[in-house]
Amino acid sequence: MKNFSVFVLSRNMGLLIVVLLFGATGASASNACIINGVAYVGAGASYTSCWGSGDIGTQINDAFAALAASTGGRIKVTAGNYTTGTNISFVSGTEAVFVECEPGASGTPRTQGSTFLKFTGTGAFFTFAANPGSGMANCTLVGPGGSTSTQGLICGGPTSATSCTNHSFYNIDISGFGAGLQFGDNAYVNFFYNPQIHDNGSAGENNIYVPATISAFGENISFYGGTISNKNTTSAACINLLAGKPNSGGVEFHLYGLSLDQCGITMDTNAGGFLDLQSVHMEAGISTPADFITLGALCFSCHLNISGGYMVEDHASSRTEMIALASNQANSANSVNITGMMFQTAETAPHLLNNTGTSTCCGQAYISGVTNGVGGSGVTSLVGGSWEAMSILYNATVQLGSFSRAATWSVGFGAPSGSCSSGSLYSNTSSGTPNLYVCQNGSWVGK
Repeated sequence: MKNFSVFVLSRNMGLLIVVLLFGATGASASNACIINGVAYVGAGASYTSCWGSGDIGTQINDAFAALAASTGGRIKVTAGNYTTGTNISFVSGTEAVFVECEPGASGTPRTQGSTFLKFTGTGAFFTFAANPGSGMANCTLVGPGGSTSTQGLICGGPTSATSCTNHSFYNIDISGFGAGLQFGDNAYVNFFYNPQIHDNGSAGENNIYVPATISAFGENISFYGGTISNKNTTSAACINLLAGKPNSGGVEFHLYGLSLDQCGITMDTNAGGFLDLQSVHMEAGISTPADFITLGALCFSCHLNISGGYMVEDHASSRTEMIALASNQANSANSVNITGMMFQTAETAPHLLNNTGTSTCCGQAYISGVTNGVGGSGVTSLVGGSWEAMSILYNATVQLGSFSRAATWSVGFGAPSGSCSSGSLYSNTSSGTPNLYVCQNGSWVGK
């Protein structure tokens, strides 16, 4: 009779899966845990026998090395709760790797639970810098604490050949790290679907983090659905974008249909950047003066686009605006475009958008089709501070703010108020008169 061994791969939904290994089968001739290009890792004597270690981090690293020695492939983490202090690094200029966690005993019914990977070490838990097509699905990464200098997942590599490019991540959950999802050099064109990234950082900061020290970074980083959040605190730098690639458009982030709870966004880079929010729900569920979005002091050619979505403050605070342009850079050419957004405040004082920086040159604001005070209070002024150019289409009385240089033509329902740039025009669409106002010496005059 031929020699054979019985190898247990996984238990799922009460089914015991057993593979009989007769010499040459679908399994790798050198490792019985690699079957048809899939490397299985997990708990138990069988996996320890395959990989020479019971540590899940070591198993995953060894699985990647074994796959990369051939054609690359998939690593499947069998269901369970694992703890490791091992840093897991996928760096390859020739091979792709995709990590898939089996459904576990806990989690949401939709995903049949999740497999937990708990990290007790230092530095980065996972680093992705492999060939296009790499990524991760259905894994829950739990760190040793937000006050540690750890990262849950770094997307970025040391060279353009070993880069985090065209990677995709599905249903990943990251919490309890100094930085949750962090980007490094050579990270471009990456996609995140239904991420749950929450409660990282010592005070809610750096759930998503782009450090100021990187430079080769930026093109088309996109998120689709999911939640970025803090439970017991809030931070204006929950999503913290501090770098980009000079002279190439800088950081380029797209957020589609996400929920951001107690999670402010800061973009603060002199390399330029584009932050694009499409149908995003932003909510401050605790009292905080922190801005929902900040274009920071270093911003040079930073551009914010908001289309649709909802921005809501649940508790009164001392905030002076919901969105701040805080640039101190001369001739900085920053812009904010807001279309079709709904917003609500818990007090009536703040601006929607305010120029709080020392740079009075070259900030541009374009607002149209917004709905003020849905389900509660609204702002008393859409725009505050000084701007080079502004266009506002709004169906109620509104303070237009002041302009540093350019004249504009704006439309509103009711008489305008506030200072203006000489030569600007305002059309009043209400039935009252006058219907046309001209800005003379910084004040509106009806004609």
